[in-house]
Amino acid sequence: MKTLYEIYDDIRECRDVNNDDLRLAVLMYRDLLWFANHDVEILYKDCNKNAFTKMRYEQNVMRYKKALKTVPKEWLGKDNIPGTEEWNSKEKLCEGLLNNYEKWKERKEK
Repeated sequence: MKTLYEIYDDIRECRDVNNDDLRLAVLMYRDLLWFANHDVEILYKDCNKNAFTKMRYEQNVMRYKKALKTVPKEWLGKDNIPGTEEWNSKEKLCEGLLNNYEKWKERKEK
């Protein structure tokens, strides 16, 4: 049995994932999302309902409803799907930026 993170990491690295592991991981993420959204709703109802808080809460609800009605491939876009050319380009760019930052930070500390 794999942990949720191990399953996620396999997917991110384009490794094969057992169908049962994948099914259970999706259900687990669904539970986590439900609890997170429920917590946000409780916080919204308990706080002073200022315009900004109300707008953020409503955006969250609309985003969630829209996502449920959208094909995952369309929602994510090619640059957010591991293994695509767009994903690989974005990862290379981000890795380069991170490496350059770390080098800059090391030079600054010396």
